[in-house]
Order: sequence, then structure tokens, then C-alpha cells
Amino acid sequence: MDVTQSAESLYGIEDLARLTGMSARNIRAHQARRLLPPPLRQGRIALYDQGHVQRLETIKSLQRQGYNLVAIEAFLGLHSDAGQRSLGRTVAELAAERSGALAALVRHSIVAHGQDGEVLVLRARPLRAALALRRYGLSAPAALQLLGEVLDIVGRVADDLVHGTDARAASLRQNSPTTDGQAMPAEDLSTVLTEAFRVVVERAAHQASENLLGPDQLADLEMELLLTVDSG
Repeated sequence: MDVTQSAESLYGIEDLARLTGMSARNIRAHQARRLLPPPLRQGRIALYDQGHVQRLETIKSLQRQGYNLVAIEAFLGLHSDAGQRSLGRTVAELAAERSGALAALVRHSIVAHGQDGEVLVLRARPLRAALALRRYGLSAPAALQLLGEVLDIVGRVADDLVHGTDARAASLRQNSPTTDGQAMPAEDLSTVLTEAFRVVVERAAHQASENLLGPDQLADLEMELLLTVDSG
């Protein structure tokens, strides 16, 4: 793309990094993922305009709200396939019967409201896992309501669990000769908690269901629960 704007409104990547508080490496990563449009070109020089600044600020804002990059792609309308759009319409129709269910799914970043009012699916796997419970007698609206209620229950303890685990890890690291004083990355903390929760849920579901379901049904139910846990 040719440069047609004044030089005052254009930035090199280092200037863009300082302006947005984002590293040049992350800016390039967002560009490679197509979350950020390609730069303008002045010969071999890559330049960025106010549109790039606004897009990076939007990405930062969504990340602060807890959205991962896959969810941000969906929110920005990138890589949205027909299946996801169809699932969004299905969720909107079903949630109309139980308005609280949709509110819970929005609150936990499972879906979001698009600018045109469309329901955007940010995390499809928990929705599909919940809707699969229809084979056990739940209606689709009831399955979505159940998912929302489970998310609310887990959410009430998640903050305490995250902060408590982080604090405990910090106290243990104080006695380690290899500690460098850096905080535990959120991704690593999330992985530990997700795997621990996965083990507990798998065992609890098996113990609660083994006398109520047949072996095949039990295996199917456990898989659906684990898919939900894997999706955060």
C-alpha cells in the first residue's frame, strides 16, 4: 500500500511500540497472525498509522478483559467460519428462552455481542460440550443454563485459587537458589491449575456417576466434562 498521509501521522515500528506500550516483537506477532493489518510502505520502510494504533489498543483492551488471541480473532471478525456463526445463532435463539443463560456466557467470555447485535462465539468447545448433554435428557436451553451456572460456581473460587497458588509458589521460590525474582507467567499458572482441576473433576465425575450410568455413557460424559475443562 502506498503512503498518502503526512509524515506526522505515521510511525515506525519502534515508535509504534513506545506509543502503545507493546513490544515490537508482539506487534510483529500480531501482524503475522493477521490481528494487525499490514503496514503502509514507503519504499522498503514499514510505517503504521492511527488505524494500527487503534487496533493494538483494542487488542490490549480485550486481553485485559481476559480474551485470548483466538477469542480476539473471533471478536474482530477474523477466521470466523460458518459453523461458528451457526452456533452463535443457535445460542442466541436458545438463550432467548432463558435470558440469564446468555448473560452468564457473555460474563465468562464464552460468547460476546458483536457490533451488529450478532452473538459471536469466542469459545465453541464448552458450548458444544454443554449442548451434547441433550442426549441425557436436558433441553438445549437447560444445557446452556447449566453451563452458565457451572461457570459462575467455578468463577467464584477462581480468583482466590489463582492468587493463593501464585502466592504459595512465590513463598516456595524464596528458598530456591535458582529464583530470579520474576513472577510466574499467567500461562504457566493457568496450565497447572487446569490440569489439577481436570484430575479432580475426572475423579469426582466418575465416583458420582458410576452407579447411575452404563460404562459407555459414563465414558462419554467424562469426555464432555474434560473438554469443557480444557477450554478454560
